[in-house]
Amino acid sequence: MGAFVPYAAAKAQPQLFEPTPNSSSFQDLLAQGAARIFIAPAAASKKSEISAAWSKILETVGKDGMAGQWSGWGVEGDEGTWAGILSWKGGEELERSSTNASVVEAVQELKGLAELDEYEVSFTSTPDSA
Repeated sequence: MGAFVPYAAAKAQPQLFEPTPNSSSFQDLLAQGAARIFIAPAAASKKSEISAAWSKILETVGKDGMAGQWSGWGVEGDEGTWAGILSWKGGEELERSSTNASVVEAVQELKGLAELDEYEVSFTSTPDSA
């Protein structure tokens, strides 16, 4: 939680990313119930290794109920930053996947390549009050 405080308390500073092929639409990811977000701020020198590790994560997590994925590389001042997002229908599915030994191993491989910030997020909807 501590690593997230600077993002939550600071003035919004949008970062632009060019999505990789086969990424889910961002709207589709947000329509799910939970997501796991990875951000590697200084990953440019490891582009091919990170892409390979992400592919391994997708293969591993895809067997465990993942609903969507997105990844991309930063542009316009954020070159060299990589971001990846995995989404699930709900928190239970995310938790199950996050504790799966094969998934943990694949994520550790990614973490070994670059400094990596990692977040788990749950989305809820509220009924319209109209």
